[in-house]
Amino acid sequence: MTSRIPPSIMRTIERVTARVLDPRDGRLLSARLRALIPTHESGSVLTPTGKISPEYARPFVRKFIEVFGLQGHLSEEEFYQGLVDDNAVETSEPKTITPQDLYDAMVRSEKLIHEKEEEVYNSRSYRNRQEALANAIHDLHRLGISDKERAVALIRCVVDGLGYTGVRGYEVDLKTGRWSEFLTHGTLVESRFKDNPGQPGEKEEKRFLMRLLRGEMSRGHITEDIEKGFYKFFRNGQWACLYIPNRQDCYFADSERVKLDRENYPGGNVEEMMFLTLGDPKSGKVKVYQISNWGREEQPLVKDWEEDLRLLRAFAEALALTEENLALHEQVTQLSRTDSLTKLWTRGYFEEKLVEDIRLSSRLKHPVSLMMIDIDHFKSLNDAYGHPFGDLVLRQVSQKIKEQVRDIDTVARYGGEEIVIILPGTNGTGENARMVAERVRNAVAEIVIPFGDEKVEVKVSIGVTTAHPAEAEITARLIEELKARGQFAAEKLPIVRYADEALYQAKRGGRNCVVLVMPPKQE
Repeated sequence: MTSRIPPSIMRTIERVTARVLDPRDGRLLSARLRALIPTHESGSVLTPTGKISPEYARPFVRKFIEVFGLQGHLSEEEFYQGLVDDNAVETSEPKTITPQDLYDAMVRSEKLIHEKEEEVYNSRSYRNRQEALANAIHDLHRLGISDKERAVALIRCVVDGLGYTGVRGYEVDLKTGRWSEFLTHGTLVESRFKDNPGQPGEKEEKRFLMRLLRGEMSRGHITEDIEKGFYKFFRNGQWACLYIPNRQDCYFADSERVKLDRENYPGGNVEEMMFLTLGDPKSGKVKVYQISNWGREEQPLVKDWEEDLRLLRAFAEALALTEENLALHEQVTQLSRTDSLTKLWTRGYFEEKLVEDIRLSSRLKHPVSLMMIDIDHFKSLNDAYGHPFGDLVLRQVSQKIKEQVRDIDTVARYGGEEIVIILPGTNGTGENARMVAERVRNAVAEIVIPFGDEKVEVKVSIGVTTAHPAEAEITARLIEELKARGQFAAEKLPIVRYADEALYQAKRGGRNCVVLVMPPKQE
């Protein structure tokens, strides 16, 4: 039998040994201490008040230094005095103990030490998993990484940190019951929800999980199921975990699907399954990570539920924090990339998106178009009616333009009264983009802004160009060269120069019109 170590003694020992013991060995320290403070027939090392008996204080100190190999690093007197100063030693007169009593106590201590150390070192894998998980979580928390890099970090958390082989990530709409896969690793069979979001069958673990998350099952029913060993279910705020030790024995599992999984993963442990859920079910949408060891022959998914639950908790909390940070980062990024007056994208974001769309155009062999728009006589409007009126004109024109284009098009404020639009996936002749430009011009022409007794009309001039795939490929190479030399600027790209030339011709041609200028055909 062992005694629980009082916090006062633990604090003293941690304080006194802080400079000579690695704080990461706290679990091993605790195990050894429980062995050094046993209860035995001739009396307890601890008194009923939770202090060290005075007759055992010095033997305890000597044995502690010996067991931890601290000879020459920590003096017995320093350690003993630290216990006394912290009132961890009983002040009563020490009892007389025989050498045999002391010997018996220490023999028991040695035996317990070996038992406890074996227990701790047997769970060394837990510490390794903990460290691996911490390293993977560090990558998961990095902002500014791509979705692909984030997925890799998440998979590392599951495989290296948690020690499982397979993971699928789903976005789940609890209101409609639709599941959509966004991540997969270590699985041999493709999910039916990968490219075709849908609902799981009535008798499936996924359907049962939704019932739990929606609160459709009573607490009594859940408790009864857990007692019968059907599953373990843990729920804590923004995350939940459902562990099924044997799908074959569960009333909510489809035996035919289990059989099919066994055929697809011969030798794999398909009976065990785990779902980790992230998000508030009340919002109606959650992310679900289905975790398995199906790709590892006869390897149990969970060896120690409490140990796995601690790691899962760390993983879930890290994921929740990552989602929160990503949302905040996205919000900050959105604000930094959005023009405060017009709510259009900034010039900086336009340049990033233009590079991205040109590279995509080159890869997919699809044309990409660029439109440059200038508000006619904008300086005269500012001079005649004031800058607040000019700001109102910019806002209304921007709104009109956004209403005429697709969601995939990028509308940005290029500078002053100039607005640019990137239109990916247009036709190679430029006619498609020219038609969109005419639609924009006509929509802006409908704007009439009252100013006193006047009704002020607004017009725009528009220049349009289209880079066909060959032109996009040449431009993509130019971008790489300019970036390598640190000389990249959007106005150096042919597509920008052609759009600017088209706008210039539109203004020279009388304004309130659209001009298309195409680059020469590449042989």
